[in-house]
Amino acid sequence: MDYARMAMTAEDAQWIESRRFTRSDIAMFFGVPPHMIGDTEKLTSWGTGIEQQSIGFVAYTLEDHLTTWEETIARDLIDPGRPDLYARFNRAALVKGDIKARWEAYVKGLQWGVWSPNEIRTLEDENPREGGDVYYPPPNMTAPPTADQEGDGPAPETEEREP
Repeated sequence: MDYARMAMTAEDAQWIESRRFTRSDIAMFFGVPPHMIGDTEKLTSWGTGIEQQSIGFVAYTLEDHLTTWEETIARDLIDPGRPDLYARFNRAALVKGDIKARWEAYVKGLQWGVWSPNEIRTLEDENPREGGDVYYPPPNMTAPPTADQEGDGPAPETEEREP
């Protein structure tokens, strides 16, 4: 039986470490979280979890690029006589990964009258539905009765009698 060395030389280990450092540098220069280029070895200052890192990427890297594109499209491609046309990137679509958090936000938005069902359908890239443009009053608020509701109107005044 012959002996064969199984370990790397110090030079090989240093070369592999330098390659990892290069990947981190590339991610840093382009403002990309390391996990997006396959560097998943170490912790990152982008946040914990892939979702948080993706949100950080949209907020700290893509936001400037998307805003620049929107403004350039508005300046160069859209007729100034058409104020009803605009360019906007859907940033929420880039961080749609957490469906539970999205639906919790939608339920709260509906309950507090912030969004209508059709606005939520638009956020989810779905077509509006008939009758979906209603805003619900918050659950702890009551609307004053209207004249056509039964039993409304001022309460009859009663005379106070002395006993």
